[in-house]
Amino acid sequence: MFCPKCGAKVLDGASFCQKCGAKLNAADAERELLNTADHQTQPEKTQASVPKKRRRKKLPIVLGALAVLIVFVIIIASRGGSKEPVDAAGVNLSETYTNENEGISFKYPKAWVPVSEEEYSSRFGSIEDEEYPLVLLANETDDLPEANTYIMVSKIPATQDVIDHLFIDDEQFAATFDNDVTIKNTLTAEIDGVAAREITYLTSDGIGYQSYFYAIETAIYRIDFSWRGETSGNNQRFFDAIIDSYKITPPETVTVTDTSGKLLCKNISVDAIMQMTADEVIATFGDPEIYIENESIEYGADAPEWMYFDISNGNTVFSFSANSEEFTLNGQSLNLYFDDLVSLLGDDYNSLGGSGYEWIIGDLSCIFSIPPEDYIAYSLMISKLDTDVPVDNDALLEQNEYYTNSDPELYGRWRSSGEFY
Repeated sequence: MFCPKCGAKVLDGASFCQKCGAKLNAADAERELLNTADHQTQPEKTQASVPKKRRRKKLPIVLGALAVLIVFVIIIASRGGSKEPVDAAGVNLSETYTNENEGISFKYPKAWVPVSEEEYSSRFGSIEDEEYPLVLLANETDDLPEANTYIMVSKIPATQDVIDHLFIDDEQFAATFDNDVTIKNTLTAEIDGVAAREITYLTSDGIGYQSYFYAIETAIYRIDFSWRGETSGNNQRFFDAIIDSYKITPPETVTVTDTSGKLLCKNISVDAIMQMTADEVIATFGDPEIYIENESIEYGADAPEWMYFDISNGNTVFSFSANSEEFTLNGQSLNLYFDDLVSLLGDDYNSLGGSGYEWIIGDLSCIFSIPPEDYIAYSLMISKLDTDVPVDNDALLEQNEYYTNSDPELYGRWRSSGEFY
């Protein structure tokens, strides 16, 4: 025990402090004993009992690292996505040709570039007059000219008989080609679900062709792959990849429920077209290539979809022209041979000299251009019939040099506008 006065240690049970002499009574001794016991039993502070410092949270660091990782993955993925699409044959198809008017599109390698009709013709001869090239592409190299390859997609107006001819017997189809052509193979095929004819042949001057033909409405579409040499060689995989990517979207047309006795153009009543204003023409057929207010509207110059509107009569349609395959009567295309037109329209027609023939349908004058070399109608002009103006053949012959050598009894209609239709 300890002395309550000086704090010196004294013997247990002592009555006096040996150091300061202070008297120690029993109560003090007992209290001091208890204090001593409490002091001895109180645990010492250890490092474990000291409050720990709060550890800094690592969650923001983890999230930051994760964000960096995600950005890195996105960059890698985007670089991978920028690669050219590769087909099963390992051909890179990075470019796309699309023609919405004709409803076609296909992919092709970047090395293939557009060429002009003149450039193409200089290598393979002139393109037929009735054939309209839609796109011409070439893969050319000066280092290896024998490996140069070409593609042409074209459109050819056709009658139903010609379209049906595509799918006759293979041997019969091959027999229609010139004798100086060596047929390698011919077979029926499909392009994007549309029936097609495929033929591979070699010309006498060593040019090879792999051609596909398919028909939409009153036109045949032709896809020509061409090269110099006996075979297409390694280029065949490019041809196959392009055909595999080829998509066909037939054009949407306005449905006419009753076509009995109706003359239609692009499946629209000709009577309705002749009542249209210039704005209504544009709303119906889309933006034209050429529009001269109070004069004319023109679409697709030098192309199969060509249409020309004369709007000189108060900015409304006075006459219009289009390719004959755009017209139907009672559901029958008017892209016909002359004799077939006579069977359909009758023999009450006016010969206008040269290559023009006029039939009167209702109150409309319908003039077909029928060139003598093939005798098939290729265009039709519709105009309002002016019955109050008499036919004046003398004036016609005087003012139109083209007809000066024609028969003086030439039939025709002389319009008040002073023009010959």
